[in-house]
Amino acid sequence: MIRPDFYPFPVKSKNDWLEQIHQDLKGKDFEKTLVKKVWGEILQQPIYHSEDLDFNPQPMTFHPPSEIPGLSPRLWSNAVSIYPSDSRLSNKEILEVLQNGADALIIHASGNEDWEKILKDVLLPYITLYILPEKNPRKVRDSFFQFISKTETTLHGGFLNSPFDEVFGTNLNLSDSVQYFEAEFNKWKKYPNFSPLVLNFARYRNSGGTGIQELSFGFGELIELISSISDEKSTLQDIFSRIGIHSSVAGDHFPEIAKLKALRKIWAMIGAKFGVESNPSNLQLLVSTSTWSKSLIDKNTNLIRDSYEAMSGILGGCNCIWVRPIQGNDASNLEKRVARNIPSILKEESYLDKVMDPSAGTYYLEKLQEQIEDAVQNKIAELENEGGWEKAFEGRKIHQQIRAQRLKIQKAVENSEISKIGANKFKAQGKLIDNLSSKDFSEEESELIETRATALLETQNHS
Repeated sequence: MIRPDFYPFPVKSKNDWLEQIHQDLKGKDFEKTLVKKVWGEILQQPIYHSEDLDFNPQPMTFHPPSEIPGLSPRLWSNAVSIYPSDSRLSNKEILEVLQNGADALIIHASGNEDWEKILKDVLLPYITLYILPEKNPRKVRDSFFQFISKTETTLHGGFLNSPFDEVFGTNLNLSDSVQYFEAEFNKWKKYPNFSPLVLNFARYRNSGGTGIQELSFGFGELIELISSISDEKSTLQDIFSRIGIHSSVAGDHFPEIAKLKALRKIWAMIGAKFGVESNPSNLQLLVSTSTWSKSLIDKNTNLIRDSYEAMSGILGGCNCIWVRPIQGNDASNLEKRVARNIPSILKEESYLDKVMDPSAGTYYLEKLQEQIEDAVQNKIAELENEGGWEKAFEGRKIHQQIRAQRLKIQKAVENSEISKIGANKFKAQGKLIDNLSSKDFSEEESELIETRATALLETQNHS
């Protein structure tokens, strides 16, 4: 029990604090000086108080307790990308990273993999394995299933692939794709901890959308999927509990934490609407650092961005954190090593694994989370009232909204209305300049392609 005199300072009401702020401003406009907007929609006040909450804040649980005694209360996997162009070399790289801080793999597959050679001597029950089909997704699934069916191993992870991935940039019919994926759930029943389908919420964030748009359109996909499959409750329960989500965190540190916590709560609320039992702690949430927040100008600054984005992902409740070097497959060994070490440092030196939910009880984040939840639920209701995700996709309303938000931010960065350290502010000079080559950007009408807030500035920089 806390002693009444534990805090020696008199209790101040929110009005007391606001009066002090107004005095300190000396006539400056409070709203224009201190009140900001999160993602253009949510007002962010300069202070938050217990009076701002109409509930008692409680810590969240991001996963069930470990069955292994002695482990920390907070657990997450540290994922690295593997591009298996050469089976022998890829296997050597996998074994090396698993011995040096990684315990999860993101394998970028094309359908021609020799899984037996690539995963030789890898103890699959003890790691998390995600398969990301970059080409021939159904061929990738079949080849991996043929390999794994010959083993007696258990699996954790899933396929970073969904029916919605198949319709972006193609002429495939969504209902046909949903039928294929419903059959996939039956095919993979032997592996209850391996998700045959991981929804790509990150698509909307990495192509320029806000965190609210990411959740709104991402949950639109989930609702469209669940609405399209069997009405049998047992089938719904099985499928819903085995769907994973891949989200992305960009540069808005505190809003991203609140976004991920809101994501878990809304996921459970949607399950309840369909009559499915769902606990927020049971969601398998993969979180990656964003491509949208990175820059080709002064590439070294991206390492700093990766660090606080990884922190957002961990504090927000990821089950697996994936720090992505912007160079992708072209990243050097040093760049890959730094990316792999960031989550290890956050665990071993920053001790983020010692408490399940360190951000609980902050007032600010609880209020922000509540506002994000309200905004996302309103957007979802609006989407459903207008015919749902598929209709919005076919009418290109999703694309229009994401592209409008993207262009707004890119122009603000180009005009230095938004500061990007290393890109439009405190730029490297002389021998310190270490830029990456500019990339051509093209996007089909039905696509949403990853890009960067600094893209217009980069074009200007290289012209």
